[in-house]
Amino acid sequence: MRYARGIDPLLVKGWYRQGNFWHPNGNKGTATVRFDIDRSHDIYMERLIEEVTITEESGEQDCRKAHFNGSHRGLWWQPPGMTIEENDRVWLVEGCLDAIALNLNGEKAVATLSCVNYPETKLAEYKGKRINWVWALDNDKAGRRYIKRWAERSQKEGHTISAALIPQRDNHKTDWNDCHINQRLNTKELDSYLYHGSLLIAKSPLDKALKIWQRKGRNGFCFDFDNRMYWFSLDIEKFTKAAEELRGSDEGLTEEQIKTHAAEQSGALTEIANCKPTFLYYQSNTITDESWYYCRVEFPHGGRTIKNTFTGGQVAAAAEFKKRLLSIAPGGLFTGTSKQLDWLVKHHIHNIKVVDTIDFIGYSKEHRAYVFNDLAISQGKATPSTTKTFSKSANWQ
Repeated sequence: MRYARGIDPLLVKGWYRQGNFWHPNGNKGTATVRFDIDRSHDIYMERLIEEVTITEESGEQDCRKAHFNGSHRGLWWQPPGMTIEENDRVWLVEGCLDAIALNLNGEKAVATLSCVNYPETKLAEYKGKRINWVWALDNDKAGRRYIKRWAERSQKEGHTISAALIPQRDNHKTDWNDCHINQRLNTKELDSYLYHGSLLIAKSPLDKALKIWQRKGRNGFCFDFDNRMYWFSLDIEKFTKAAEELRGSDEGLTEEQIKTHAAEQSGALTEIANCKPTFLYYQSNTITDESWYYCRVEFPHGGRTIKNTFTGGQVAAAAEFKKRLLSIAPGGLFTGTSKQLDWLVKHHIHNIKVVDTIDFIGYSKEHRAYVFNDLAISQGKATPSTTKTFSKSANWQ
């Protein structure tokens, strides 16, 4: 707890107990850290100190890191002694250690124990108490999907909700316990997480655009919503005039409300692509002097995700970008201007990861690595590889 999770056991004394786990088909037994969900009914979750591999009768293997006893459906785990009172802000996270991390930083938090578990039984106990429930599940594909689903459901049930999301860096998953270890749970950081969460659960493209505008103060910018790309621009003269009229009205609006209403009246929202292109990395071949931007294209209708390359010339001109997008992504259409494409490219490929291509199998002196068809080995470490590419950002050198 202290060394791997940055949690002082003395501060959480009585929040957990020691247990043990053994399975007849497991390769070993292990000690556990057990968190009681409902002690009276012997419902608990326990983290395994050592991973246990269980071999099923079919021969399939299951690597266990945690074990549940009893049904926790509709429930959550909360730190013993933590009380939820009227007007509180309570974070709903996935793991017990994530909830502990937030509690140690002055925020009340409970653990849903998995992103698919909606704690309806526990939420019902606090209905009508004006509690702000912050949906703060992990920032992965499943976590984002269920944040939106559960936020919408709980709001329909009459709860006050918001959301929080930790921006991920360098393809490394960061959770709330990681933020605690790295001292990134201060007021400023939490405000940033809540901002990113608000973008995730925005009701419409305009709603998201206004949130970005309020936060960043930009008068023109590109953003995505539901796997479509939009451009938002603000007419300053119209905005100033609308704001003055609202200030002179008798509606009793706050300055923030005045700015929001004025932006709604003067803003212009345009769809510039019916799909969402994301530039993943830049790859080059020094021998042939060729280079490409590797891009992922996603669609709002749930169609198959496309991955392909764009040349520098194709991302530099709107007409060429439009033609290339249509040729690699069926039905993918870019209708934006060159100015809008320039903004998208500037902000989306800044400090992009760089990948070197290798036209051979064997030892690469430059990278000090052995590269094979599906494996690369450097400094005694083996890394799976499906293509003959080498990433400078992988820190293999």
